[in-house]
Amino acid sequence: MGPLKIETHGIRCELPANGVSRADLVMDKMCQAQETDVPIIATCLVCFCSPQRDDCTSILATRTDRIGGGMRLAGGLILCCAFSGLLWKGGPLSAGEAPVASTISAWIDQLHSDHRATRLHAAQQLQNAGRVSLPQLKHALQHDRSGQRIRIEQLLRSIQIDAAQQDLNGSLVSCSECLFPKAVQAISEQSGTPVVLELSEDAVVRREMVSIPELSFWLALEKMCAAGHLGWHWGDHHQIILDEKTVRLPGAFTVSKAFRLNAEFATREPVGPGVPATVRVKLRMDAEADVLPRYVILRDQEIRLSGNGRMFAPFTPDAKREIDFSGQTAEVSLDFIVPPSVTTSPDALQGTIQVRCAAMIQQFHFPLIDVPSPTFYAGQNEVRLMHVKQDDAALNVILQVTYPPDLHWESYRLQGLHRAASLECSMKDPLPLTGLDVFHSATHQHEVHYRFAKVNEPLTKLKLVYAIPALETILELPFEINLSPPVTVRE
Repeated sequence: MGPLKIETHGIRCELPANGVSRADLVMDKMCQAQETDVPIIATCLVCFCSPQRDDCTSILATRTDRIGGGMRLAGGLILCCAFSGLLWKGGPLSAGEAPVASTISAWIDQLHSDHRATRLHAAQQLQNAGRVSLPQLKHALQHDRSGQRIRIEQLLRSIQIDAAQQDLNGSLVSCSECLFPKAVQAISEQSGTPVVLELSEDAVVRREMVSIPELSFWLALEKMCAAGHLGWHWGDHHQIILDEKTVRLPGAFTVSKAFRLNAEFATREPVGPGVPATVRVKLRMDAEADVLPRYVILRDQEIRLSGNGRMFAPFTPDAKREIDFSGQTAEVSLDFIVPPSVTTSPDALQGTIQVRCAAMIQQFHFPLIDVPSPTFYAGQNEVRLMHVKQDDAALNVILQVTYPPDLHWESYRLQGLHRAASLECSMKDPLPLTGLDVFHSATHQHEVHYRFAKVNEPLTKLKLVYAIPALETILELPFEINLSPPVTVRE
C-alpha cells in the first residue's frame, strides 16, 4: 500500500502507509506544511475498518495550540481509512510491536472518554498490550480521581490473570544465529528464567555460533546444553547455571506447559522365579522461574508404564500423594508391578499429574500509619491492611487476604501461604517476621496475624511488605516420556 496523501484548505501532506499511527501526527504534518506558527484548532474523525472488525469505530480528537493568544480554525478534516492496521493515537499496533509508554498513557486517558466506543477500544488495546501496560495502570489506579477506578481495577486484574496464565503455559524462545553467550542471553530474557553461563573466558564454546528456532524454554535449554556439551543446575535466586562440571540429567524428558518432566528407569527388583518384579521409575519436575510451584498432586491410578506393548499399573493404584516442591524442583519415585514374562526395560511413562502452582507475583507496600488501608488487588485476589498495634514487646500487624470462593486451602498449608512478608524500615534490610498465625472464618478469606520484633521507629516510617500471586490454580499436566531410545531434541 502506498503513502497516504491528504489535502484540505489548500494544505497538502503525505504520510507513509505504516506511519499513520496517530491522529496528532496528521496534525503535526499539517502544521509543518502550513510553515507558520499560527495556532490551529482541528478536528479529525478517524474511521477504522479492517478484515477483523465488523463495525467501524469513530474517535473524535481535538487538538488546540495556543501561541500569543491568537487562534484560527483550520477546518474539519475527515480521514476514512479502509485498510487494516491504520492507527489513531493509542490505536492497535502491528504484529510484534510493543507499545511505548506514551501510547499506553493515551489509552489510559481514553478510558475516561464520554464516548463508549472510545473507552471499549482503549480497554481492548490495553488488554492486548498485556503485562507491559501494568506499571502505568497501577499508577493510574493509585492516583485516579475521575471516578473510573472500578474500570481501571477490572482491567488491571484481567491483564494480571492473563499474564499469569501465559507464564503457566510456558515460554517460547528463539534467536537467529549468534555467538553462544548471546543465545544464552536471548533465551534468558525471553523466558523470564535467568540463565547464567559459568565458563572461563577462553572456553571454546563462547566462540561457537548457534541458532534456536521457536522452541519451549526447556527444549531450547537442552539444545544449548547439547551444542556446548554442558550441564545445568539451579543456582541462587531461581537462576539456571550452565557449566562444564554439572552432569546432564540421566533418563528422558518431555515438556508440559511451563514444566520439564524427567523420567529415569531406576531399578528392577525380581522377588523370585515366576514372581512379578517391581520396577521403579524416578520422576523429576522442574518449573520455569516465573512459576511458583507449591506441590504435586499425584494419583497413582493416573500413571501407567508401558513395555512390550503392554501397560503396567502402579504398585499402589489407589494411592494419592502430595509432594512439595523444593524451590523449582520436585522429585518422586513410582513403583510398578511387571510380570516375569517381561524381561526388557520399559518403553514409556505416561499419564497426568496435577501441580498446585501460582504465577505473576505482586508485591505490596502497606504504610502502617494508613489503617485500615484501601483494598489492593492482585489478579483474582484482594489484600487489605486491617490493624496495627505496637507495644513494649512486639509489633503486631493484621492483614486480610481474600481469594475466590472456589479456591480452598488445607489448614496445614496456610502459614506457608502467607510467609512472604517483611517489615520495611530505615534499616538497610527488611526485618523478617518472628511469628505468624492464620485464621479463616470462611475458607476463601484469611486473617493473617504477623508479629515482628519491636522497632524503635515511629509508624510513619514503617511499611509491611507482602507478596501474593495474581493467580493460584491446580494445573493439569498430561505427559508421555519415551524411556528408550534416549531423548533427542525436537525442533
